[in-house]
Amino acid sequence: MNRATPPAPSTSAAIGSGILFLLAAFLGLQPLSTDLYLPSLPAIGEHFGAPPMAVQSTLSVFIAAFAVGQLVVGPMSDRFGRRPMVLGGLAIYLAASLAGALSPSLSWLVAARFFQALGVCCTVLCGRAIVRDLYEPEAGMRVMARAQGWMTVCTLLGPIAGGVLQSLFGWRAAFFALVAIGAVVTLAAARSLAESNRHLNPLATRPGPLLSTYARIARSHEFRAFAVPLTGSYGCLFAFISGSSYVLIGVLGISPAMYGVAFGFVTLGFLVGTLVARRIQPRIGIRGTAMAGGILLAVGGLAMAGLAAAGIQTVAAVVVPVFFTLMAHGMVGPACQVGGIAAFPRSAGAAAALLGFTMHLGAAAIGWWIGAGHDGTTLPLAASIGAIGLVTAVLAVTMLRGPGRPASGAA
Repeated sequence: MNRATPPAPSTSAAIGSGILFLLAAFLGLQPLSTDLYLPSLPAIGEHFGAPPMAVQSTLSVFIAAFAVGQLVVGPMSDRFGRRPMVLGGLAIYLAASLAGALSPSLSWLVAARFFQALGVCCTVLCGRAIVRDLYEPEAGMRVMARAQGWMTVCTLLGPIAGGVLQSLFGWRAAFFALVAIGAVVTLAAARSLAESNRHLNPLATRPGPLLSTYARIARSHEFRAFAVPLTGSYGCLFAFISGSSYVLIGVLGISPAMYGVAFGFVTLGFLVGTLVARRIQPRIGIRGTAMAGGILLAVGGLAMAGLAAAGIQTVAAVVVPVFFTLMAHGMVGPACQVGGIAAFPRSAGAAAALLGFTMHLGAAAIGWWIGAGHDGTTLPLAASIGAIGLVTAVLAVTMLRGPGRPASGAA
């Protein structure tokens, strides 16, 4: 089955349960790889005697490696196919997760997170490219929203399980759990994943054509119009991810187990957002869905910043606004991930790589900023999310207004 000729892209959003599970798993490995150990960040700092900024480098290095790795993985998947890149990436992921569980030092853990990111970027990027291979843009957005919705159900349990694992067994248990999860996904992919790339390109990894392809994609207004809101939306999400454990556990004093519950609550917002996106996209289109999500992002972020500026430092003042911020990301994410690569069917891997590189490089910078700005209050985190949300909303409405422009040389 894996060597059969891949089908042409479909205009229907119908999808089998097997491929839906694989897409959800491929996309879900990235947030799960972080969410599961977030409740353990303070404990990791205590174990290695490291300050918050040093421990948060395990997050920023992961995101930076994920960003840069996609620039290599995308073209390789265009040349060799999605299936071999997924299976190779999962092998790297398993080895790196085991290395993380056995880390004797913080430096070792940071290195393990680097290689863990390289592995998981293969599954995430190829998952996006597979959707473009199999579906036309409008149908692809609905499929992506369904996959991310199921992904959210899984990652909803990640921080809760992470909090329980931390309370019962310590921080290493989260990484052993990731080894087990990665093994299940690897077996499922090896058994069920068929090749979807109908246009294997032997020139995709040659430096000259590759740089030309990236330049052509980056010059496309259509690509930039979706890449910018996606970067801002993901930036708000990662700002919360990188700073939430120190704010909720360190500043507001909740337990690691309750932190998992609080994080699970805000993750529900993302699930609601994907459901809303599926409902409104047939009526207002991909661009309208992304703009609506951008506006909601600003509302949630500014509400959080306003409460913090007023001196209201409670758990509810953090998690309720972030619920709506993540709801916004659930609308922006599927729309922009599909819209950003829709114009490049023969370079879907490269387009997905450049899109992922942009959003994750921005997130890595935001993670460093949050770590450096931590002052023992909720204000730096809240102000950062509010500012990013406002700028993203303005740019989303400005760049996405109108019917869109065709990409030059999109094929």
